[in-house]
Amino acid sequence: MPRDVRLLSGADAEGWHDFVAAHPFGNARMTATAERYWQGNGGWRLHSIGAFEGERIVAGLALFTRKVPHCPWRLARILGILPCAEDIVAVTAQLLREAENVAGRERVLEIEARCMVPDDYPIDGVDYAAAVREALAGCGYGAADTTWGTYIIPIDRDDDSLLGSYGKKCRRDVRKGIREGVEVRPMEAAEDLRLFVDTHREMCLRKGLPAWPDARYDGLGPLFERGDVRVFGSTYAGGLCNMALIEALGIPRYLLGATTAGAFEKGTPPTGQVLHYSIMQWFRGRGVRYYDLGGSPGPEPEEGHPNYTVWRFKREFAGRYVYWLPHYRRPLSAVGKCLVAAARRLGKLG
Repeated sequence: MPRDVRLLSGADAEGWHDFVAAHPFGNARMTATAERYWQGNGGWRLHSIGAFEGERIVAGLALFTRKVPHCPWRLARILGILPCAEDIVAVTAQLLREAENVAGRERVLEIEARCMVPDDYPIDGVDYAAAVREALAGCGYGAADTTWGTYIIPIDRDDDSLLGSYGKKCRRDVRKGIREGVEVRPMEAAEDLRLFVDTHREMCLRKGLPAWPDARYDGLGPLFERGDVRVFGSTYAGGLCNMALIEALGIPRYLLGATTAGAFEKGTPPTGQVLHYSIMQWFRGRGVRYYDLGGSPGPEPEEGHPNYTVWRFKREFAGRYVYWLPHYRRPLSAVGKCLVAAARRLGKLG
């Protein structure tokens, strides 16, 4: 049956936040709390679209738009589709049509849908992917040649079963770290977020990696204050070794890690493995059923890849590698299709 589908207003922000937090595909960056984060990450603006049954939001999507520099037009991205468990095709199509209405008013050239819906991996017994794919095709979206995925670990089991699901090396490292005194705690004070940001910057400099822009780091503040992102840290012999920034809404997702130089000193036991094991325990104790290790290019790490060590680290937890649906694109006019295609060939769209 058709739902009431509409663009949400400021008065709907809390209801939208609660819906995103409870949906398995929800994440912190889909909420109004992330406004500062997106302003510092390319000047994107959020348009939340919800499908209602009475006063209750049952499905939604997060549409972001930004201005094309020196032009009167905009680009749009759907960064997350949150389907309901019934009538998935029909309701998702309603959401997509309303997104197109909003984009039309914003003079958008093209909508790119990055659905963040796992392919061939039912969540809580529902396989959303086929229905979402059908709705996208029915609304004129074409699949792009993109592949990306993540390792997902079911965590709703006892400690022995959870630890036993890891790969052999990872199990050994967790046990060794715990035995030798590695400790993990949530880091919840404002100065803890500052410490994480400073440590992440230092780590990037040490490893020759690009750090985030200052404005993007700054945008984490409201998300951290609300508890939508959380920081956990592991210590050994009183010294901080590893930290992890976790998106805490929906399925918790590992977003960023920060290691200190002390994490690699001679005699320091494994700390990163204990860190993530403890994070999984923490979320499981709050009724969470899955944990997302935060994205990797494929199921098997490739030596020589720039992110090989992190990729290998995630693989050692032996979660199931799940591909996301590819990106889907819909030009909103023939002119827009030509302009965006040319910009994409020139590498101007990121």
